[in-house]
Amino acid sequence: MAASKGHADVVVRLLGKGANVNAKTEDGVTALIVAALYGHVDVVNVLLAKGANVNTKAANGVTALYHAAFRGHTNCVKAIIGKGADINAKVADGRTALIVAALYGHVDVVNVLLAKGANVNTKAADGRTALILAADYGQTDVVSQLIAKGADVNVKSSFGVTALSAAKSHSDIVNILKAAGAIQE
Repeated sequence: MAASKGHADVVVRLLGKGANVNAKTEDGVTALIVAALYGHVDVVNVLLAKGANVNTKAANGVTALYHAAFRGHTNCVKAIIGKGADINAKVADGRTALIVAALYGHVDVVNVLLAKGANVNTKAADGRTALILAADYGQTDVVSQLIAKGADVNVKSSFGVTALSAAKSHSDIVNILKAAGAIQE
């Protein structure tokens, strides 16, 4: 509860009294995962300093990095990566922190992940990449960043969807993709 509410002082006291920094709920969720989800960077930093495992996965495969990226908490992403998080870890549906950050338009998080070596062309279980999802959801700035970092503009999902076909209702993104060499089939 202290991690979800951002009470770093309470977390420090609990850990000082012997609380397990890597304790899990029935679903495998740790305090670090919760603090990252809610963007409590002070709590994240306390937990990391006390040895929290940055790569622990909940039952559904979610990590602290994934949750921080999902919610756009750039400072949490930086802190977690700084302690050695697996930047390309996948959740149950094959999505990575980069894919989910791109989907929700968190361009600052996307930039951090790419700068730290996230694979720009990783595919989720359905074959969609960060670029396909960003194009589909109208995330213009993210599309531009992904292309600048080498995203494959012609990759197809398992269902034959490309970034260009996904972007059909976003003319600005269609133009960006065509300028980058996307081929309409």
